[in-house]
Amino acid sequence: MADLLDSIRAELRARLDELRPVVREYGRLQDAETALGDGPPTHGRRAGPSKRGGSQARRGGAGRAGGRRSSSSSAGRAANRERVLALVRERPGVTRAELRDAAGLSSAGVAQNLRRMLDRGEVREEALPGGATGYRTGDGRTAPAASDRAAESGQ
Repeated sequence: MADLLDSIRAELRARLDELRPVVREYGRLQDAETALGDGPPTHGRRAGPSKRGGSQARRGGAGRAGGRRSSSSSAGRAANRERVLALVRERPGVTRAELRDAAGLSSAGVAQNLRRMLDRGEVREEALPGGATGYRTGDGRTAPAASDRAAESGQ
């Protein structure tokens, strides 16, 4: 009986390992659909359990003033990009979810900024324990310490 259970567990683990990349791709495709359209995807909710523990309404920013999280102006996009890049410098290994929460951007906004930064070599992906993906600057730089910033500004 123990052999049967071990066999079933092994099959389940193998199947989970096989499907994990597909689930990630599904999430990226939903983020892309959201970024291209005006509003949440029209084909159901994201696969898998929510890692945030929040409601689906929170994902779209409905609880925030104004509804949308980021600006669509060129200056707003540049500010969002700088905010994401600064967070990556300050927190090497930061995840997309952490960037989303810290920057106050939508998942699609974070995904779009990261994709462009990855293409430009400004940031790079790294595997984190537990299978998560983290991001750090492509040049290995991190944010200067507070004492370094004060010295640079002459304080």
